[in-house]
Amino acid sequence: VQMTLTPLQYWGTSSYPLFILRTLENSQEPLDQQRIISHIEATYDTTIERKAIGRNITLLKDFGYDIQHNGDGYFIPKKDESYKRSIS
Repeated sequence: VQMTLTPLQYWGTSSYPLFILRTLENSQEPLDQQRIISHIEATYDTTIERKAIGRNITLLKDFGYDIQHNGDGYFIPKKDESYKRSIS
């Protein structure tokens, strides 16, 4: 008898804040909602709606994460960048 075990790929909506946080932390540039969705779907093999991005970013901000938004999208300022801005 041969058995093959495969990992379960269902994450659930409670994982969305973590996926968004990891995506923004690892990005070198601001990401709009569509790029966040594309990255999450490709990386975690799951789907996420556009409305869920906004709700979960608000949730992360409420928990104290420094997520900012400009004309290009959402981003988390890198510590060295904020340092450079404060000394110039």
